[in-house]
Amino acid sequence: MSGACSTSLPTCPERAGELTTLTERLWDLLPVIQRHYYPDFNGSFSIKGVLPALVPDSGWSDMAVSDGMVAAAAYERALQDCKGAKAQQTFAELREYCHMDTKAMVDLRHELVRLASL
Repeated sequence: MSGACSTSLPTCPERAGELTTLTERLWDLLPVIQRHYYPDFNGSFSIKGVLPALVPDSGWSDMAVSDGMVAAAAYERALQDCKGAKAQQTFAELREYCHMDTKAMVDLRHELVRLASL
């Protein structure tokens, strides 16, 4: 088990079974991407570098929260006043950012499957 699911186990022991089951169904796209480098990745294997190269007109550029460092800082600030309107707006923007991260992985997988079938 790796990533966020494994780090959540100590704080959510009642969810250990669910987290383990979830993790067993996930697979990492990174090894696939690393074996098939495109120059348009610009030296990066991050989802932020790979997605626009393989799935044009996609990405985070038009979002209020557009990268992980900004997301982490915004989350920390919002936690200081969880009930305030600004915090609620930030939480909505963070949900949108997380949605895009998930959609990016799905879109990337679809494109890799398409390319593999050519």
